[in-house]
Amino acid sequence: MVDILFGPTVNITDTTVPGDELRLICTVQSNPEPTSLKWYKPDGSSLQGGELVISKFQRNQNGVYTCEAMSTLVPTDGRSITRYANESTFVTLCKYHLSLLFYRITGSHPPN
Repeated sequence: MVDILFGPTVNITDTTVPGDELRLICTVQSNPEPTSLKWYKPDGSSLQGGELVISKFQRNQNGVYTCEAMSTLVPTDGRSITRYANESTFVTLCKYHLSLLFYRITGSHPPN
């Protein structure tokens, strides 16, 4: 039997209700399994685990949220997602390098 080893590939899904809850879920595919998952918030703080939930998500919490996966095979991999409260969103792919993929999600105000 052949065991194919590959470093972490991170996927982020999000659910946002402006003025309500922001839920970011980080899932990882790798072999071997990741040893840890960690979220980094715009204020520099971090949280262990694959799910980040912020109740009553407000404008002062805008910014880049990054999920990092640690593996014994590849030291780190991650995706970043930028969230803005109370705005419609669209996704722009910013950078792809090896298995590292960044998404920047930005918003625009509706026309007056």
